[in-house]
Amino acid sequence: MNDEYRMTDRRRFPRDVFPAPISGRAEVVDDCLVEAWSDDHAVLLTTHVAVEGGRFVMRLTSASGEVTRHTVRILTAEPIEGERRSFRLQVSVERTLSAQRGSTQAS
Repeated sequence: MNDEYRMTDRRRFPRDVFPAPISGRAEVVDDCLVEAWSDDHAVLLTTHVAVEGGRFVMRLTSASGEVTRHTVRILTAEPIEGERRSFRLQVSVERTLSAQRGSTQAS
């Protein structure tokens, strides 16, 4: 490819690319609050409804800019009493997919 026509990446946020087509549903959640974290479990607070048994990829960006991605499975999804459209998710962290330097913006 001629460098004269090379396009720089102008995206504001990182993107994920799948190596092959997969069936499923994609939903992007901009923010959640990590209430607790251990090696293989986490408790998340979010405004998005979730289903027990569901799986998703969680991307975290540290203050230093390191990005880690984790495959997680939802163990419980409960509404937070007294909070409108807020949910507490207990998740099992099944595996860490990658760690890389990235943007310092929170994920």
